[in-house]
Amino acid sequence: MVASNRVPRSDACAGAAAPSPESVLNGAADPARAKAAPGLLRALRTMVGRLPSVRDDVLCYVVAHTDLARLAARRAARRFVVALFLFAALGAWFVLASWRVLAGAAGGLAAALGNTWLADLILGTSVLGLLAACVAVIGKVGARRRWRRLERRYQRRETAVPVAAVPVAAVVEPVGGSRAG
Repeated sequence: MVASNRVPRSDACAGAAAPSPESVLNGAADPARAKAAPGLLRALRTMVGRLPSVRDDVLCYVVAHTDLARLAARRAARRFVVALFLFAALGAWFVLASWRVLAGAAGGLAAALGNTWLADLILGTSVLGLLAACVAVIGKVGARRRWRRLERRYQRRETAVPVAAVPVAAVVEPVGGSRAG
């Protein structure tokens, strides 16, 4: 005989048909229960009757929050695009202003030296050297800041008491509040 995964039904349930949901709600499945809990059946009917409106309310809530998220994403995208254009405009303005200042300085140096290419060479080398010095200083300051942050992190770890080093009696208080008890 082949073993089955089915649960054996008792003889009392073998011939009985399952009650329909409507008969359960109307109390026809078990008249004794219907008389014992009419308030419960009335509340159940009311709750089942309100399920479509609750579903609609939940859907409205979800749609509203989805719309808020979409609106927030659109606002963030707009702000990003505006900031990008402003950054590009500011960068272009800075480059043009710097170019005009350097051109004026090169013209003045050329008038003083009497040679245009020598003035351009001196000024270009000076500007590149100044730029390299600024990058080196900024890198050094950033490295120093990262190093200090790392030192503080390891100092906090050294001063913290490990969990295994704390005795259990120091952590767990007795029920009465004192150990003298």
